Order: sequence, then structure tokens, then C-alpha cells
Amino acid sequence: GGDIDWGVAWHAYPDPLTSPVFWDDGMAADSVDSYVVNLKNLHVLTDYMQRPEMRDPAGEVRNIILSEQGFTSVSGGVTDENLQAAAYAYGYFIAEQNPYIKGFYLNRQVDAKSEVQQEHAFGLWNTDMNAAENEVPTTKKYIWQVFRDIDTENNGYIKELVKSVTGADIP
Repeated sequence: GGDIDWGVAWHAYPDPLTSPVFWDDGMAADSVDSYVVNLKNLHVLTDYMQRPEMRDPAGEVRNIILSEQGFTSVSGGVTDENLQAAAYAYGYFIAEQNPYIKGFYLNRQVDAKSEVQQEHAFGLWNTDMNAAENEVPTTKKYIWQVFRDIDTENNGYIKELVKSVTGADIP
């Protein structure tokens, strides 16, 4: 009972899951009444959590993590690893620039065969679609390299990728 120190774990997936492009999600409005809160309008969540009635017992904004993110590399039957990598990087940079986001976690390391069949190819690695198991890594996707380099001094190409795909300038 009482006011305990809870936090928020949010899954800010694109809408729909079958498209990695979140920056054009029409249902993600800049309003507390938004039907969808994802990376396009992430500030809606963190603005809401800054309200006095939402703060922790010490009056601080509660911890918020983006506990499961995914950006498919297959959409409409077309594979586009550059688009997947750009979506991941753009989302990462948005979360990084928000002072209330404490973590940004990807859905999976390896595509799951059962999910790829639904165009949810969220992994850093492709999976063997002919294997008996659901997740058998085969080849690294472009997102693997972006994931490796995003927090290094070698991330200039990632910022250029984000700009070329989304039009967003990343400082």
C-alpha cells in the first residue's frame, strides 16, 4: 500500500509493426490524448510523467525505460536493411536526447522465424528460415554495425544515414 517508487517500461514500436517508419505515424499525435505514443511523440509520455501527481515520493520524475523496441527489415514483402538501421538509429537518438529516458532496449538479437513470417524481422541478425529452431543466426544485418557504432566516435555515417532516410539532423 501507499506511494511506492514504481517506474515505467514502455514499448514504443512503430504503428504498424510491419513498417519501421515511425516518423510518419498518423496515430502518434502531440497530445496527451494520443492513441499511440511511440518515438515520434515520445515527449507526450515524458511530459505526462513530469506532472506532480505522477512523480515519485521524493518529487522526482520516475524512471522511464523503453524496454522493447523493434524495427522490421521486411515490409510489404521487401527487405530494406538500411531503412531498419536508420529507424533504429533515429529512435535511439530521440531517446538519448530525452533526459527522462533511462534505457533503450531492442526486441531481439536474432530474427525469430515465426515473427519474420509476419514481417516482424526485428533482429540484428537474420535467421535461418529453414531451420527447425525458431532462431538460428545466419548473417549480420546492417543494423548490427549501426548498433555497434552508435555510441562511438565512428557514428558520423549513422547520423548521415538518419538524415538521408528521415530528413532529421542529429547533432
